[in-house]
Amino acid sequence: QAQALPPFLVERERHGRFRVLAVPGAPGLLDVVTLGGRQACTRASFHDVVVAWMASDWPAQQRTIALDLEGAPRADLPPDVAEIPAGMPLPAAAVDLPGVVVSEAAQGQRIAGVVETLRPAWVVVKMTYHPNWRIAVDGQPRPVVHVAPGFMAVAVEPGRREIVAEYIPGRARAWLLLVLAPGALLLGFVAERARLLGRIEEAA
Repeated sequence: QAQALPPFLVERERHGRFRVLAVPGAPGLLDVVTLGGRQACTRASFHDVVVAWMASDWPAQQRTIALDLEGAPRADLPPDVAEIPAGMPLPAAAVDLPGVVVSEAAQGQRIAGVVETLRPAWVVVKMTYHPNWRIAVDGQPRPVVHVAPGFMAVAVEPGRREIVAEYIPGRARAWLLLVLAPGALLLGFVAERARLLGRIEEAA
């Protein structure tokens, strides 16, 4: 017999004796935010910068910062995204929510969704930043920015926008396949030859 659900859970699907539950309003893989500034950091100071952001009121007000990690290409951001000196506390965030996520879905290494923005804003994809991710807005690729706490974001214009984020394996993976494929074929040939020789010996 199925147990009664807590009032904050909603049943979405059933698969045999298993149920897929959801929390309405819970954050998912996409978010609409304001990019309130940019801050330079090194691999050593990255943790401190992110912790300071998380301890501020910025996450609650859907505000984030771009992370200019030492050694990585510096993101080309709008001039209104101010530089925040290292070690400076983040100022109190204004209550000015930029928009909402209308829908989202994920399958494999692909995330798709629809957002509604009230003004120019940024859509955060809540996956660990990696240069192999590609993000498109209304079918057009956009530059990806590294933002706190280690996610990715793209700029969007006001209105309803379709977002698609997809991880594209790099050349290293393709090179590895090219290196390993001949070896796998050779092993297959050797195994097949051994199998045929075994049959010949049995027949003899």
